[in-house]
Amino acid sequence: MAFNFRSYDVNSILSYDISTEFYLHPSTFEDPEKTIKSKLEEVEVQLDNPCRELALTRLSSLLPSLPTSVHCEKSMISKKAKIEKIDKRDAKRFRQFFLNLNETGNQKESSGIAKRLLAERVDELYQPTPLREKYEFVLQNLKLVYPFLNTYFSKSKEPGEGIGKNVIAAKGVQHIVKQLERKNAFHGCDASVCFSFEDFSEKLQQAFKDKPTTRCIQHCFILRHRHQSKPKEFINHTTPIYMEKSHDVFEIFITDSGGGVRHWTENIITFLNEEMCTHFPESQTKIYHYSGKKRQSDFTSCPIFSIRDIVHMTQDPNMLKWMRAHGSSSQEKNIFAVPFLHPKMMTTCQSLSYIDDYLKATHTKDTKIYSKSKPLGKTLKQITDKHTHLMWVEKEGKKMLKKQNLKIAHLYLKYERSIIADAIVRGA
Repeated sequence: MAFNFRSYDVNSILSYDISTEFYLHPSTFEDPEKTIKSKLEEVEVQLDNPCRELALTRLSSLLPSLPTSVHCEKSMISKKAKIEKIDKRDAKRFRQFFLNLNETGNQKESSGIAKRLLAERVDELYQPTPLREKYEFVLQNLKLVYPFLNTYFSKSKEPGEGIGKNVIAAKGVQHIVKQLERKNAFHGCDASVCFSFEDFSEKLQQAFKDKPTTRCIQHCFILRHRHQSKPKEFINHTTPIYMEKSHDVFEIFITDSGGGVRHWTENIITFLNEEMCTHFPESQTKIYHYSGKKRQSDFTSCPIFSIRDIVHMTQDPNMLKWMRAHGSSSQEKNIFAVPFLHPKMMTTCQSLSYIDDYLKATHTKDTKIYSKSKPLGKTLKQITDKHTHLMWVEKEGKKMLKKQNLKIAHLYLKYERSIIADAIVRGA
């Protein structure tokens, strides 16, 4: 906040922020550069002030970034004013607002406002009975103004538990993966979204065929499943697969959110064994697959589980160490079933009762989970408590209030906003 330069408060000098003063005293900032320079002159003559040099340095550092800083604040105030003027009840007027922005070439502004409007409605979705009306009003009208948004999502035929009504389609998953790659979220590991087993085969060979065997090669895949009897039709399910090759030894990690050896995992294991024999006959292959209870309770979140799993597996080597240590071989010696995943990969599990069972079975109640946002570490319980909400769910024809971990729903809504905002800017 603004400070009195005649005071000896060092903290107030260091925390002085031009944008804060702009908010507090906008009328004095018609000419912000002049204001800062006059403050510099004021401090200059305070020879007896022990904070004089510090204040001069701080004020001088503000001048180069002044135009950008003030422009951003004015832009934020302008955007807020525009959002308040949008008619959020009249669909025709709502759509016309965005059409007018498009006609003037303000796609970036449209994008920011659309993202803000959706974000403002999120809390309403976390009620026991999600208040979808206002959120859906914004979402559906944006899709009418920008029809290309529909290609990033597919409608769930079975909404099930949770707050999601849509599934992020393969195109949407591809967009999020590229965005995360630009942010280096996979720590240099390449990632591919595969639209079929044939596509998976082609991308797998591109990633590992004829590559040097002296170094470790990593690649992760998100596989979109199709109907076996109707191969042209997608199934609303995706599976993450992380692969690592070192000195002609492949290690493959499959962490399907459906858990157990369900047909999705079985199909992938069968496919990979055939693929390795055909294209990499000289290599040894070890396949680790999650065989525990399902982490996913709804019918819409598997793409988010897939994305988060590959983020965890590429960022933190402890995920793979855990699977190696907890994998037990079956009749086929190269296949290892992993009944429990690392606590970090359980943060998105939707069932709180399963999380309780997991903590008892693995004795990880006090295990700290670390990340950039949690450098001091938090336990699995502390993380899930933050995202726990009471929701009405239907079970065996009866409705009941049930606590759920909505961390995966939070991530879904975040990715949904990101896809919509970026697509609007690109116009495709």
